[in-house]
Amino acid sequence: MKQIFLFFVLICFAATAENSFSADFSLNQILDGDSLEVITGKGERIIVHLAGIDAPEMPIRKSEKGQPFCKHAQKMLSDLVVNKQFSFQAESRLINHQVLAIVYCDSKNVNLELIKAGLAETYKAGALAPEFDMEPYKKEEAASKKMKKGMWALGQVYMSPSQWRAANTKLP
Repeated sequence: MKQIFLFFVLICFAATAENSFSADFSLNQILDGDSLEVITGKGERIIVHLAGIDAPEMPIRKSEKGQPFCKHAQKMLSDLVVNKQFSFQAESRLINHQVLAIVYCDSKNVNLELIKAGLAETYKAGALAPEFDMEPYKKEEAASKKMKKGMWALGQVYMSPSQWRAANTKLP
């Protein structure tokens, strides 16, 4: 697989050695419409969740369908970053080598581009720092809804990713 080196901007974590990472990354895979995995120069895997957005859910098992527009969102994220140089600004660190981040490529906020295309909605379940500015995300979501872009074309049958997860998570 072709390796792409990435520059990781650590505004939130630069203050402590515990939260600092190598600046060299390679893209390992696009996990879904709002997550990707990178590998550091030291071989550490980091899951990057796109901050401020929630994209349609991929199927848990290959035999399942997943949420409408999940593959469109995954493809758009792939189109925006694969074989390109991109950076990401960590907004907060999660457990187990995971971060919430804003991804930038070609001077664009990738997170916001997914909202504009109607392939993600604004994230509504917390975990973001209070100073994270959701206004541009809310504004673009309203515009894509009005224009019935992507998943918003589903109209009344649209189900948010959080509702879909609740309805499709089977307890053992």
